[in-house]
Amino acid sequence: MSFLISLSDIRILDIVDIVVVLILIWQIYKLLRGTIAFNIFIGVMLLYGVWYAVSHLEMRLLTFLLGPFVGFGVLILIIIFQPEVRQFLLLIGNNTLKNRFTFIEKLWGEQLVVDDSVLMRQIEEVMFAMQYFKESKIGALIVVSHNEGTPIWNNSGQVVDAKISSQLLKTIFQKESPMHDGAAILVNNRVHSVSVILPVTESLSIDADLGLRHRAAVGVSEKTNAIAFIVSEENGEWSYAQAGKLKRLNDLNELKNQLKAAFVA
Repeated sequence: MSFLISLSDIRILDIVDIVVVLILIWQIYKLLRGTIAFNIFIGVMLLYGVWYAVSHLEMRLLTFLLGPFVGFGVLILIIIFQPEVRQFLLLIGNNTLKNRFTFIEKLWGEQLVVDDSVLMRQIEEVMFAMQYFKESKIGALIVVSHNEGTPIWNNSGQVVDAKISSQLLKTIFQKESPMHDGAAILVNNRVHSVSVILPVTESLSIDADLGLRHRAAVGVSEKTNAIAFIVSEENGEWSYAQAGKLKRLNDLNELKNQLKAAFVA
């Protein structure tokens, strides 16, 4: 009878509350899985579980010892998971802004993007360069972003602010060039900076055979909403990193579609 009464007391808002919490837990799981931070998160949750159990069992000494950790739990989590919190907030903000601009475009009936012909020429310039890198087995890392103020590429590398061209990209990543080890950053459809040192991912899910270039691509995609395109120096294969995930590009058509998605994102 008490069970039936408790069910009758459940409101629609309670169901919404549960669903939202489950969605947040799932998003946190996707954000942390395959990283060292996931193991730390599990450890913290176990600590909370132990504290909850001993406090209800009135085990005073253990409750006293674990109390300070639980009391400052939120602050400790923010400190430990600072990169992950940043990425989570960036994900929320990016999706919110994207939906907002989509609404504005629909409201005014206008597309707030670069002219299609200009955009396609820029994409083709990057494609020509990456095709050359593939055939010549020249390693390259090209990051496409729409945020010029990101500290990652403002605190390293050299600002060039140049028009996108395949010749410029080829020059940057030639093995004799002093800039070929870093990344080229394309911001708002221009070459913003070159020879940029990117943060390396700590994810445990990345293939151990992959080199620093691939790990840097995943790292920058974890900390920003940018999409990083990689050409392997070993075998000339194309791949791209987005939202902390690394995926292979099998042909020119896939490369074109992904570049277009990155430029208009």
